[in-house]
Amino acid sequence: MSRFSRLLPLAIAPLLALGALPAVTSHAPAAVHAQVVGIVSFSPFHGQASDQRLVEFSGFQSDEAVYMAFTDPSGQAVTVSGYSTWLTSAQDDGTGAFFFRPSDWLDSLSSGLWTVTITGESSGLSAVSSFWIDGN
Repeated sequence: MSRFSRLLPLAIAPLLALGALPAVTSHAPAAVHAQVVGIVSFSPFHGQASDQRLVEFSGFQSDEAVYMAFTDPSGQAVTVSGYSTWLTSAQDDGTGAFFFRPSDWLDSLSSGLWTVTITGESSGLSAVSSFWIDGN
């Protein structure tokens, strides 16, 4: 065996270690994680406190308990029939819908932009939406 063929592996090894020569590796594709998004909406968005609105939500787990917390236009939490949150449940497909009349639900009313946070009990998934109550 020639002297050159014996020295070649010794010369290449440091280059591979320093990254000067590409090493043959297999690269698995990066894992892709779908981001689950909760959605809640009020229709109509704008109306009187006595107007009925359709509330629709999606993105939650099957049959999951879902809590809704209301914040008035000044940023203060408002109770629903004396409770800090309103409890509803998602259907088998993680969606839900019901009718909502602010004057029937909320313990205090004021005109302006209201914020609602909806949170899934087991998933922890949360969504925020808003609706507008017209002045009287």
